[in-house]
Amino acid sequence: MRTPLVFALALLLFLTPSSFPEAHPHVFITSRMNLCFEAGQPVRLDVDWAFDDGFSAMILEDYDTNGDGAFSPKELTTLKSEAFDYLSEQHYFTFITHSGTKNHPVTIASFNCEAQDGIVVYRFSIPIAPQPEKGEPLRLSQYDPTNYSALFLSEDAPLSFSGDVPQGMGFTLRENTEESYYFGMLHPIEAVVSLSGKE
Repeated sequence: MRTPLVFALALLLFLTPSSFPEAHPHVFITSRMNLCFEAGQPVRLDVDWAFDDGFSAMILEDYDTNGDGAFSPKELTTLKSEAFDYLSEQHYFTFITHSGTKNHPVTIASFNCEAQDGIVVYRFSIPIAPQPEKGEPLRLSQYDPTNYSALFLSEDAPLSFSGDVPQGMGFTLRENTEESYYFGMLHPIEAVVSLSGKE
């Protein structure tokens, strides 16, 4: 029997912010992103989400049915169906902006889940589509507009690069004060990537 809170989380994520104006974070996620390049162009964003102790324990209780501290292929299929796939409606809390357009991912290229010392880690990949124009800056941000889940970029490795990375590639982190969410009270933190190889 699944823990009711898992389904309560799924339900709350579908509600509009006006449905719970007093909401505050109940799930805490530390995110690491890796931008993958082919022929000098970004083609995929690999994401790792490490959950807080409480949510990790709940996921392990519900989906590690044999209690071995790992997820078998069968367990992983059920977990993905019940505790991840619904995030497509929220664009996986990921926003990719370039050429003046904010893109909202609705599909992923892969998904896996691991448990590391009792901490559940989601690993998934998001295709970069459409492709940015060469030299256009790319802005990456992750947040839950409802503020039910709080996402924080990892302090030690918020963003890395792999593949055919252009020489001099870099990024800066900034608070985008021109955009807001959760009744205008919060601003997204963005990784701004210079695709020209210059920050």
